[in-house]
Amino acid sequence: MECWTYYFSQNPKLTPERRRKIQVRLNDDWWHDNFADACATACKLPFCQGDNDRGWKANIDWFLKPDTLPKILEGFYERSKKDPYKNFQKITASAAQ
Repeated sequence: MECWTYYFSQNPKLTPERRRKIQVRLNDDWWHDNFADACATACKLPFCQGDNDRGWKANIDWFLKPDTLPKILEGFYERSKKDPYKNFQKITASAAQ
């Protein structure tokens, strides 16, 4: 929780359910080894700071979901500097030729 509080400036209440989820995640060696890196990455992502279509911000409950940490480290929540629709148009245009 100290790591989470450091990076996100949030001090969530440790409910019994959150304690259980934290324990489950910390028993996973991969998750345990990558937790701090994922916190450091996610706290810098505009998406996780509310720059999204709903104004949603990352919270501990989201972070404790089984697939969140790998997605963060894989770049799933990073905004692409490219317009994916334009790339799609280029690909389909060249395939049609």
